[in-house]
Amino acid sequence: MAIGSDGSIYVAGDTDGRDFPVTPGVLGAQPEPINAGRWGFLAKLGACGGVRYSTYLPVAVRPGALAVAPDGTAILVDADGNILRVDPEGRRVLGRRVWNGEFGALAVDPQGRPVLAGRRV
Repeated sequence: MAIGSDGSIYVAGDTDGRDFPVTPGVLGAQPEPINAGRWGFLAKLGACGGVRYSTYLPVAVRPGALAVAPDGTAILVDADGNILRVDPEGRRVLGRRVWNGEFGALAVDPQGRPVLAGRRV
């Protein structure tokens, strides 16, 4: 879970349900399996709790860490070092990068760049 600069609440994780509530117009309307029938998801709630968007992740990423850039871009990292950037409206992937390493912590600098901490292998 992470909090955006506007107070929005971001939640990421995985689910084994094919009936995860997806909002219209988001990037992952259909789930892509990532591990034994589990699917990654990302949801954004407004500061007062209303759902802004809810989506399956369109690539095989099982979120392990989540941070939010000052502009509202969600940045997710999994334990294998896959980094995924999702636009503030949940409509498209802004970038994906694969690193070799194990990461346990994620933060975002003032320019919106991810800062990772962990162990490189």
